[in-house]
Amino acid sequence: MEEKVNMAVSTRRGFLGAVAATAAIPAAAPSADRVRFLAFADIHYMPGVYPNDSREWLERILARAVSARCEFAIHAGDFTHDPVRNADYVKLYNDAPLPTFHTLGNHDTECCPVEKTLEAYRMERGYYCFDRGCFRFVVLDTNYFRKGDSFVHFQGSNYFDVPRELSWTLGEEQYAWAENAISSSPNPCVVFMHQSCEREQHGMPDWSRLRSLFARLNREKGSKVRLVVNGHHHTDGLRFIDGIPYLDLNSANYKYYHKSHELYPEEYRRTHSGCGHTIAWDAPLSAVLTIGADGYLKVEGSEAGYLFGVSPEMAQLTMRDRPVRPLIQSVEMKISLC
Repeated sequence: MEEKVNMAVSTRRGFLGAVAATAAIPAAAPSADRVRFLAFADIHYMPGVYPNDSREWLERILARAVSARCEFAIHAGDFTHDPVRNADYVKLYNDAPLPTFHTLGNHDTECCPVEKTLEAYRMERGYYCFDRGCFRFVVLDTNYFRKGDSFVHFQGSNYFDVPRELSWTLGEEQYAWAENAISSSPNPCVVFMHQSCEREQHGMPDWSRLRSLFARLNREKGSKVRLVVNGHHHTDGLRFIDGIPYLDLNSANYKYYHKSHELYPEEYRRTHSGCGHTIAWDAPLSAVLTIGADGYLKVEGSEAGYLFGVSPEMAQLTMRDRPVRPLIQSVEMKISLC
């Protein structure tokens, strides 16, 4: 069955109409020059606080990865607020029936030191890369702030009062590492990070530096960066910049608002203290991605309803950028290569 580009999504405010430069193409069988994997973001496991705080929510995501015959699963940050206390939940993911990978988000080190989070997630450090088939996957750690001449990692509330222009950065050492990891790769790369460098507002303050790095490496090395994926913003979006698709991966769980509402049932609010600040989904969101060396890209998204039927409009909540919907768009395209 042929799947076409979701034109309704591509024409939303803030997205480029670059889909016109791509063509809908028939799905193809897996091959040696394609990699298929599952991605999700911002599940925010915090029992007794946020909605959908059950192991079953994660189990459904992992079951999709297995049934879709994915080679691995990866999340784009904010997996759990306390990896030490929630060790069994982390173990469920770490010991899944397929390889699993972590991206650090700002909340992954909220309740314990970064060293303890890395230990729980079985990571040597927050940024790393791994090769699968014909691609290299480069995972960045955007959770640093500048303090004098050094860079300090987010943990606890140490970054809350830091001016935004000094935070959400990679730091000089990681920038150099990222350039080398991509430029030295024998294969094209997919980049994962938590904070966005696609957004000019509300994203990384030094967004232009990272985007310029990707664009330069593509010019010099020939389509080296094929896809960039971020989480953090709990919205859905796909945008082309300098010929590179940037996927703003929606939360698996909910959208957070500073303003609260009392539309969820009283009993649910008693057992989930932070749910009144959320518009949550009634099923977990994830995406199965297939990417090919020839420029092929397919995102098999997912769609859910609103938890208890409570929508942003019902709660009289508005957002400053992209629509809040329980959706990860599905698209299929062939990207023009340099």
